[in-house]
Amino acid sequence: MRMEIGLVILCSVLLVAFLWERRKAVQVRRALKKEVDELRKTSYIAGAILQSVHAFVLLIDSGFVVLKTNYYRRTGIKKGAAEKKVGDLLQCRNAMSASGGCGTHELCGSCPVRRAIQEAFDKKKSFTTEDIKKIQKLYADSKEKIIFDKMAIMSQAKAKYSAYDIGHYALGMGAYSTSTSPIRRLSDTINQRIFKDSLHYGVDYARKKWSSITPYIAKLATDAELRAVKAEHRLDDIRKAEFMKQYEKQDFEVIVSDIKENFIIVLYPERMVYGKLFYNSKYFHLGKDGYSIIGHNGEKIMIGDIFNARLTKVNILNGEVVFSKGISEINEINHTENNRKRKVRRK
Repeated sequence: MRMEIGLVILCSVLLVAFLWERRKAVQVRRALKKEVDELRKTSYIAGAILQSVHAFVLLIDSGFVVLKTNYYRRTGIKKGAAEKKVGDLLQCRNAMSASGGCGTHELCGSCPVRRAIQEAFDKKKSFTTEDIKKIQKLYADSKEKIIFDKMAIMSQAKAKYSAYDIGHYALGMGAYSTSTSPIRRLSDTINQRIFKDSLHYGVDYARKKWSSITPYIAKLATDAELRAVKAEHRLDDIRKAEFMKQYEKQDFEVIVSDIKENFIIVLYPERMVYGKLFYNSKYFHLGKDGYSIIGHNGEKIMIGDIFNARLTKVNILNGEVVFSKGISEINEINHTENNRKRKVRRK
């Protein structure tokens, strides 16, 4: 009888322990699920911010590796499989010329960008406009200055209207608005009406009247300004093409502004005219970094490079300007390629 009672007690204890452990396991699973959901939500919010913000945003680790960024989406550049460091992503000439990329060039030790980022990790120091000025001093007297300045401007936030305070990126202000600007008439008129209603009928009345429709009006104003900017750029391109038409078949000193899959974009700095320079895929191929093209003879062309190019075609209807590398250089490339093929055949 005592043995049976003991077995019952033992079974009861084991059952209680089992139920207790099962309860703890369920609680742990629920806690883990909650954390996973929160992480997913945080990741979704971070992704939404990266997609919506009007500036280049880079999330990097202490090794200068870019973990997350909206750079590819905003520039249209294809993202490679390998992770890139800051210098590789931002097309630093020193990083691109070094075989190991960002951090391996002899000048990387004195790079103000790397120093500022390192201080941000070590001393929790912010990256300020003074750091940007130090970077600009590095190329202040170079011919490539015009290219780098444009890249810096393009990385800044663009104008966007909102129904809520989103501040001013360039001025560093948390709240900003306009009311008498001659170029923003729709948004300024709305601001004047909201201000008038607030003065005459009170803030609560104005908020109730305008809060539901201002997001739609802000979108209309933003879209209208973007269309105007595109139209202005297209008109500028056409006017520049009309001017350059008289110089067809002449040679100019140009600077490489951007690298694309089938062509490079060059700038004639004296007239601020951008044009395309198509390259032959038989002799050149896009570099693995995505920011250079490499020829069979070892020639490498990168952003900021300067060379002479011939203005071969100008279309005054759509503003397209096309350059080509000098005939002598093309003949040299063809000659080198033919010699290489002859050597291969002899072998």
